[in-house]
Amino acid sequence: MSRILTILTVAVLGLSVLFFSWLPHPDIGSLPIFPHWLGKWINHYGNLRTAVPFFLATTFLGITIDKESKHWRRIFPGSLVLVTVAELGQLLLPKRHFDLWDIVWGMVGAISGMTIAIISKTITSRCKTSQP
Repeated sequence: MSRILTILTVAVLGLSVLFFSWLPHPDIGSLPIFPHWLGKWINHYGNLRTAVPFFLATTFLGITIDKESKHWRRIFPGSLVLVTVAELGQLLLPKRHFDLWDIVWGMVGAISGMTIAIISKTITSRCKTSQP
């Protein structure tokens, strides 16, 4: 995948996290962009919903970035900074609140995504080396 496309994808995912984290009201599941069933899930699993974008982003990054690249080592700290900034921004919003568990769940999502990416890359490289 081209470097520019990877950067754009990361930027869109990061800005999406900030956008949804900084909406004035925490009831983001009622937004019209979400199907009803997904909106109910989002509102019911408040902290867990924080893990989902970090899982998706780190899985994508982990698969598209070479494991030996210096960028690979930036995925986890970058995720930590992003989720922390998102939570700190909520301190400025009257109907939102800082929640340390959102940071924890964001990191659970990031670690899970990185793990899936590592497993995927390992399986792919073993399949390539075992072919005649």
